[in-house]
Amino acid sequence: PFIRYAPNVLKKPFMKLLSDFYGDKIYSMTLSNIGNITFPEKLKGRVERLDFFLSPNKKNKVSAAAIGVNGYISLNFTSFLTEDTTFERKVLRALVERGVAVEVATNRRVEGE
Repeated sequence: PFIRYAPNVLKKPFMKLLSDFYGDKIYSMTLSNIGNITFPEKLKGRVERLDFFLSPNKKNKVSAAAIGVNGYISLNFTSFLTEDTTFERKVLRALVERGVAVEVATNRRVEGE
């Protein structure tokens, strides 16, 4: 908390040292949101969905990316060599519990298939 009150001339080098030392060890995932994409009227009816993917790394096994078009948002998860989808399921369950309509598409084996 004290770093918040430090002047930038001190804060920036300190934060750089922390970043260089800890790097990927101190965060659990990356989320990138491009936002809503709009197309010219001629193309609107032709675009149903957009996807946007990030590459995960070995230390932080899950990455998520969001992009919107025509009133829909695609939230894409990518993971690095893991079959555990607990995190993704919890995120989607939380959205459903809040009244968000969710449709799942996957390239993984689904239980019962």
